[in-house]
Amino acid sequence: MSQTSQDKARDDYSKELVTRFEQFRKWAMDNWPVPDQPLNTADFSATEHEINLLLGARLHTQLEAHAPEDFEPQYLPVTPAPWP
Repeated sequence: MSQTSQDKARDDYSKELVTRFEQFRKWAMDNWPVPDQPLNTADFSATEHEINLLLGARLHTQLEAHAPEDFEPQYLPVTPAPWP
């Protein structure tokens, strides 16, 4: 299978998965049996995040991986460490 056809297959898969997830989310919200506490799109944010992870790193394994040190640090030391 050529690289172009693999890319197309991955793109088609991504589009289909996103479409099916959106359909599922709409169905789940429309058919939720507890009207006093309706579902909203925020209830699916964790699932959407996981799907995006699948469609990113797992589906596109040929993409260059970045080491944590390639990004900015999560915090900057602004005060000196306490004296022992």
